[in-house]
This record gives sequence, structure tokens and C-alpha cells, in this order.
Amino acid sequence: MLPRTGVCVLSIPLFAGDSSPGLRASEPLAADLSAQLAAADVPATWTYTITQLARMSEALSNQLAPGELALLAPRAWAGGHANRGQFATGLASSLSEAEKLRLRPTTLVFEQRPATLHDDLLAKTGISVVCFPGPSRTSAPSARQARQALPSGGCLRALRWGLWELDGAIDLAEAGWRRAVKAIDRAAREGGEAAISIDLKKWSGGLKPIGRLLGHLAGLRAEQRLTIQTIADLAASRATSRQAPARSILRIAA
Repeated sequence: MLPRTGVCVLSIPLFAGDSSPGLRASEPLAADLSAQLAAADVPATWTYTITQLARMSEALSNQLAPGELALLAPRAWAGGHANRGQFATGLASSLSEAEKLRLRPTTLVFEQRPATLHDDLLAKTGISVVCFPGPSRTSAPSARQARQALPSGGCLRALRWGLWELDGAIDLAEAGWRRAVKAIDRAAREGGEAAISIDLKKWSGGLKPIGRLLGHLAGLRAEQRLTIQTIADLAASRATSRQAPARSILRIAA
């Protein structure tokens, strides 16, 4: 049996947090990074809010390629205080606005981990992947979080209703280049998954460390030890692999 190839996904949040200088402050970096990704033929998942995407310059929105555009679920309607009705209304409104922009996002990135996921509502709207932020740095992880924390960075697991969860991506700005590379190398060595988040609002300098990371990814891909996918593509490939054994068993039974 051939060894399983590792997978890396790059997540790039473009939304402005409560204490960030805002999206427009990181637009030049986003354009530069998008150009680097395009030159290296590296896909990524870019996360946005509908309001911010509408305000973005047309030139920048056209440059956010190659890759996937994911939708942000903000605290306002998907935070711990939001009830089911608020969640349903906020989700429907955001997806309706996305459709007006000729977008059909299938990945939903939560700004804050919700008290209740409402996964049945998500499945009905076409969302297939949900992503959550890592544990708060101000609190110790629970025993469950400690057991699930994988050094390979990020764990894609199946939920109900055909949904997938990508949890705990490594923040490149906070964790540093070495830790990100270590996670990627482990994924390539063990056939696992590494999820790296590149939050441009946290970058005060240039993109040199990110360029080094892209070069490392390109080298592993050239050696056929790693593939680079969007979050949606990774979930689709995992869904296909889960269905394959069932079809094999049916053929044998026949």
C-alpha cells in the first residue's frame, strides 16, 4: 500500500476583529499575499464578512485567488449569547447577501465558539464545513481539548448531517514559523493534516516569513509528500474517502 500523502490547508481571515485596525489596513498585504499564492499556485481559504466584502475594492476582490471564499459567522448572531432564532436569521441574511454577490460559500468560520452549533440549520443551507477558533490563551484547556489537540495543527472530523469541523488551526503570527513548519512536516511524514491560519491584521512587517512558508510547502508538494487544499476541498475528499469502503462492501456482497 502506498503511503498516504499529507494535506495542508491555509486559512486567511480578512474580517476585522474588535481591536483590529480594520480590513482596509490589511488590504495591501492581502493583495501582496494573493499574488504570492497565485505565483506559487497555492490555494487558500479566505474568510470575510458580507459587509466587508461589499466594501472591498473591486481590484482586491478579483485578486483573492486561487482558492475559496468562506463566510464569517460573527459574534452578533453566532456568539455564545445568540439563540436559535438569531442564528437562523443572521445565517439566512448573510447567505442571501452572498448570493447577490454570486457567491455560494460552503465553509462557515465562527468568530467565537457558539454554545449550540444548530448543525441542522447549517446542513439545510448548504454549509458543509465549520471552523472554530482555538482555545482562549487566557484559560487552561479542558481535558477534552487537551486530548484533541494535535501537534499537526487542525483536525477535520465528521459531525452530524454531513457536516465537517476543522478545529484549532495554528496561528502563524502567534505560533511562529518554526512551529508551523513542524506541524506541516509531521502531516507530510504521517499522512496527516495541518491547518495554518495567516491573520494579516497581526502582521506589522512584510511577508517574508510567509514567503518562506510557501517555499517549504512547494518543496514538499514537489516531492509528492504533501498536497495543498482549500478547506472545502479537504472536506470533499474526506467525504469521498468515507464513502469508498461502503461501496466496496456492497460489491463484495453482490
